[in-house]
This record gives sequence, structure tokens and C-alpha cells, in this order.
Amino acid sequence: MGFLDGGFLGGSSPAQIQTQTTSSAPWAAQQPYLKEIFTGAQEAFRGDQPSYYPESTVVGFAPQTEQALRMTEERALGGSPLQQAALQQAQQTVEGGYLGMNPFLQGAITQAAEPIIEQWQTEIAPGIASQFSGAGRMGSGLYGQARGRGEETLAKGLTGMAGQMAYRGYEDERARQQAMIGQAPGLAQAEYADIGKLMGVGGAREQQQALELQDAINRYEFEQQRPWEQLARYSGLVGGGYGQETTSATPLYSSPAAGFLGGALGGAQLGQMTGMGAGMGAGLGGLLGLLG
Repeated sequence: MGFLDGGFLGGSSPAQIQTQTTSSAPWAAQQPYLKEIFTGAQEAFRGDQPSYYPESTVVGFAPQTEQALRMTEERALGGSPLQQAALQQAQQTVEGGYLGMNPFLQGAITQAAEPIIEQWQTEIAPGIASQFSGAGRMGSGLYGQARGRGEETLAKGLTGMAGQMAYRGYEDERARQQAMIGQAPGLAQAEYADIGKLMGVGGAREQQQALELQDAINRYEFEQQRPWEQLARYSGLVGGGYGQETTSATPLYSSPAAGFLGGALGGAQLGQMTGMGAGMGAGLGGLLGLLG
């Protein structure tokens, strides 16, 4: 197999690697602003950090509200005099304290009896006396019996009237007693109104304390997160793609046959010039072409 038929001249191999770097910089008009942003971000990051609002963020009670709370608290602790009197009256009524102690009953009976007594004195008794006097039996036993029956009738009438009036008063008071028994649960429930008001005052103050505690917690958490928030802001300003640089490597290939032929031609000329002969010079030049 000849030197040219062995495949030595048929392939190709990279003679060298060509490296090319491409830079994609930001827009030239944008670059000064980017530098200004980076500089400002660095100054802000290294400078004073954000601070929480120095004063309390909780709105305190207005003077009127605080006064109302104090007055409500005092009223709730002391109770309502009207409510206490109503409860006392209700208890006495339910217990039957007014069933036998109507101070106006006797006066009402006396007033109702006056017309009946007056009628007896001005009409009935004189009539009996006139009847027996005309018959000449004014002091007789029959007169005494008639007078006695009249007085007995008068007494029964007065007693019956007084009994009816007392009975009606008793029934009226019993009706009030029963009505008050029905109202007792509501009155008992009303006693808790003062307790509820006191709890409302306590709840308002507890809510205010909770707001003040939350304000303190917010301040504490702000201090804990402040460095990280500052770092995140700084990273957000200086991060991002504002340009890029890429590098690519491209191999450069050469032909061995072309190198050999070129070297052979040069070698033949060299052989003629040096007296080595064209053939010897061509072979030497071809080998040098392959190596070169």
C-alpha cells in the first residue's frame, strides 16, 4: 500500500481551538442609572436600618369613655336602689306580707258604714219609736224587741259589709301575690344585669390591654425581621440580569493531503536549488508539510 493510499492523507484533525468571547452589556444609556441604583442600594443597606413607629399604635380610651367605664363599674358594684326596692317589695308580696295588714281597710269600712248608721239613726230607729209611741207602748217589751231586731239587723249589715270589703282586699292582694310570683324569675334575672355591666367594663379594659400587648409583639417581631428584610431589599435591587458574557470554543480543521502536497511542491523546488534532486526534495518537503 502506498504512502498516499494508507488513509494518512484522507482524514482531517483540528489544528487549533479558536475561543470567542461575546459580551452583552446593558444598554449604554441605562448603565449610569444602574450604577446609581447599586450605589444607593449599598448605602441604604449599610446605613441606618428602618425603624418602627416610635409611639404607640394603640388608641387609648377617651376621657368620656374612661369616665363612663368608671361610672358603670361603680353602679354595677353598688347596684340600683330602684332595683333593690323592687326586689324587696316583690319578696314581701310573694311571702304574703300584705295579706293581713291593709292600713286603709278600717277607714274604708268606717266610711262605707256611715250612710248605713246615719239611715238607722235618722230613719229606722225614729220610725220604730214613732210606731210604738202612737200606740202608747213606747217602753213596752214589744218595743224593746223591735228595737233589738233593728239593731241586730244593722250590726249584721255592717259586719257583712266589712267582711266583704276585707275579702275583696284579700283576694286583690292574693292576685298581686300570684302575679308577682310570675314576675319573680324576670326580677331574679335582672339581678345579673349589674354583673353583666361589670363584666363589660372588664372586657373593655382587657381588650385595650390586648391591643397594647399586640403592639409590643409587633415591635419585637419587627426588630427580629429587620436585618432580613433589609437584606432582601438589597438583594432585590442588585440582583437580576442586566447583561451577560458568553464564551464559545470553535476547533479549526486542516487537510493533511493539502499540507503534504504543498510541502512536496516546496520540497521539489528546494531539491532543485540544493542539488538534492526533485524527487528527494519533494519527499522531504511532503513530510515537513505533514508535520507543519
